[in-house]
Amino acid sequence: MPRQIKKGLKLFREVKPFVSDYIEDTRWWKIEVNPVTLCGYTMPNLGYVNTLNYTMYSDTVMNSYKYRHYLFGVQYDEYNKRKNYVYAVPGNKHEQPDKGRTGFNTYQPCDTRDDNLGYWLCFIDSRTRRIVK
Repeated sequence: MPRQIKKGLKLFREVKPFVSDYIEDTRWWKIEVNPVTLCGYTMPNLGYVNTLNYTMYSDTVMNSYKYRHYLFGVQYDEYNKRKNYVYAVPGNKHEQPDKGRTGFNTYQPCDTRDDNLGYWLCFIDSRTRRIVK
């Protein structure tokens, strides 16, 4: 993992947000919302996604602020190399950020018994740093 991201993640708590391993080989960190984590333009800050989409006021920021956190994940391939970075914004099925235009197209509930609350996921290729469609 690049030094800058690794250093940034040391400030946050590693979590297991989903009951089952929906996205295999992924480590997750819970990022508490504050002005730096919302507007910073380097990973794992949410502002990074906004710079990819050139959106200043996105639903991603509003949902993160509403629930006071978001998740940042690192997905690994079969050789234990970085494959994707994953941003997960909390919300319910009916709160898709920006109707999917900002890359948050996959919904994953936290619990298999109730899908009312979960996360909208955005995958970013670790090499190209572009949103994976």
